[in-house]
Amino acid sequence: MNMQGLTRALCVLVGLASCGSLATGSIWISSISSAAFGNASWVDPVAGPQTGSYYESHDWPNWYVTRSVDWPTSWAHSEIQTEADPSIPVATMPGSYAYLKAVGRASAWGDAEAYVSINATFQCTDFWDARLMTTGLGSIQLHGPSGMIVWLTGDQSYAATLAPGEYRIFAGVSAIADSGSVSFTVPSAPTMLLLAAVPLGRRRRGVSG
Repeated sequence: MNMQGLTRALCVLVGLASCGSLATGSIWISSISSAAFGNASWVDPVAGPQTGSYYESHDWPNWYVTRSVDWPTSWAHSEIQTEADPSIPVATMPGSYAYLKAVGRASAWGDAEAYVSINATFQCTDFWDARLMTTGLGSIQLHGPSGMIVWLTGDQSYAATLAPGEYRIFAGVSAIADSGSVSFTVPSAPTMLLLAAVPLGRRRRGVSG
């Protein structure tokens, strides 16, 4: 087999191995809950005081919601998207998943408030990479087996490889006359390690070529 064919075979094997790693499941999600809520008011010249509000919550890994109240002098907006790829044919809760991602945004202006909240508890059986980010009024707390690991607020990000164990994420935005966002990713450590091997194979081919 020539070097080009060997490289293709390696890529196929890596792809299959990646699918296999996803099939075994990288994290066990014990619980996840998210909520979007807010309110806004204004005084109509004819109708007088007007108020609008919203509230919606969910306790499943895959969910999207956007809610808002808009008045001429005030508005509130909340948006949440969570995503978790199941590692078994039928997703369950609690259950084994390949990864967990979440994004939340909230903004408010005038006589208004807007909030989003995303909380998750999960277990990792292998070393894994954490990716967390906040902007504006966003806040994320990551707790691990030994207590709090990091607390992000404002325009901050965090990336680290963490040990196996149980972890909890508390993420949210409390927007009053401003805005903010939160996002986090719990990726599949085995898949990322396999994908990282591809450039090594290419460098090896270049040396041999």
